[in-house]
Amino acid sequence: MQDKNWLAQQLDLLLTGHGYNLYNDANRARADDLLVRQHACGLLGEAANHLGRLATDYTANRLPPSTRDHPFPTAAEIAPLKQLQALRAEVSTLASRIRGLSVPTQDRVWARFRTETTTLEFLLSSDYHLITAADKALNTVLPASAATWTEEIGFDLQNGLREVEQLTRDREQFLKSST
Repeated sequence: MQDKNWLAQQLDLLLTGHGYNLYNDANRARADDLLVRQHACGLLGEAANHLGRLATDYTANRLPPSTRDHPFPTAAEIAPLKQLQALRAEVSTLASRIRGLSVPTQDRVWARFRTETTTLEFLLSSDYHLITAADKALNTVLPASAATWTEEIGFDLQNGLREVEQLTRDREQFLKSST
């Protein structure tokens, strides 16, 4: 009987040692929040990589080679390339920003004044909306190729990125107001 009690104490110490309990709702929500944001960043990273490939393909296939008469491409020929490069930078920056979003820390003093699980559940819900918006942005870019790229696709992507940006701002604002 003594051995079973000792084993149960050791297991409890392993699970709850140093204030962390994997089975606690707040800790699970924290871990889920991180996974969901990582997935959104992965989708945006994939979109950024595709935009980079499109820019490379556009440069190789759509820009005319330099000649003595026309050593540089015209502004109209370069405009789609600049749009692709700008969108790629914007998507990458947004993915980095989402990856760095904060989550309320485990603070026992603040836990008395706020419902941490409710806060984390709201953040997790917000992050699921981020995944949906990031997936929409990726699906806007994936069917495009260097030959089919148009300004309209770029504008659709920018609208999708604005939605992701707004969701990110709303999440940060909620977190500031809840602490």
